[in-house]
Amino acid sequence: MLATAQKNAVSFNLGYHYNPDEFYLSAAELDSNFSPEQGLRFGMRFKYQSFFNTTAQWAWHLQAEYSYRSIPYQFQTPYTDNQKFSGNLEAQYLDLGLGVDQRFWLQEKLRIGWSATAALGVPFQSDTTTSNRPPPYPLRRATHYLPYLELNAVLERVFSTSDKGEWYVSIEPTARLYARPLHEQETNKGIFTGLGFSFGIGYRVY
Repeated sequence: MLATAQKNAVSFNLGYHYNPDEFYLSAAELDSNFSPEQGLRFGMRFKYQSFFNTTAQWAWHLQAEYSYRSIPYQFQTPYTDNQKFSGNLEAQYLDLGLGVDQRFWLQEKLRIGWSATAALGVPFQSDTTTSNRPPPYPLRRATHYLPYLELNAVLERVFSTSDKGEWYVSIEPTARLYARPLHEQETNKGIFTGLGFSFGIGYRVY
């Protein structure tokens, strides 16, 4: 299998990414008590790989990821009127990236490896409330063109082979380094981090 001339591969992953609470929260959310789980974003990623050589160790790739987040909020205004507000804050993103991969055979039909991707995130929808009574705060707009670096560890298991290619499943823990805050007009400086994981299925062409 090491000498197989694998040229291209496509894969589809489903997973979650978690970021620090304050990173995705709007002003309305900061007035409430939110659990860390509500910082999760659900994502779907499509990836195309093209290998440099016949051992299929090194490849460059293109990837596109759509992600969605919905956070329920419920809070009471700190004023004398004591108004209550509740609803959901929804956001959608599209991330496009270019990167490199490396794979090693651990044993028959089992590969390990890593990938690094430079990506750019574009918000489709930014903290839109689904309630008929939105909170009396201006909802922050997402930062446009959010650049970040993504690092993945990869474990792949081949489960079906033929003369034309092979099917495999994968598990990928993910770390992300964001170069700027998600929201516009934020005062936080420095590098923001995020963690995640995904499960995928892919097909490699011989």
